[in-house]
Amino acid sequence: MENKLLKQMIDEGYVNKNKHKKENLFVYNYTKKTQYDSIWNEVTIAHRGLITDEKGNVLARPFSKFFNLEELEGKKIDAPKESFE
Repeated sequence: MENKLLKQMIDEGYVNKNKHKKENLFVYNYTKKTQYDSIWNEVTIAHRGLITDEKGNVLARPFSKFFNLEELEGKKIDAPKESFE
């Protein structure tokens, strides 16, 4: 599972890889640095509690990172232009 971009994000401190205390499992999470620097890409968005075994096989895939409205500054949102009831 460790591709080039994931390794880069870990090396640069944008994703943490933590080993479970008892099992051969690894949990990946984006870091506060990712949030502060707003480094959102396919890796950081997907690594919000991703769990793998020692071979890199994905065992549990979390929901991708979601964005609050204020985090989307400068991005186009396809939202309804009229209200719904």
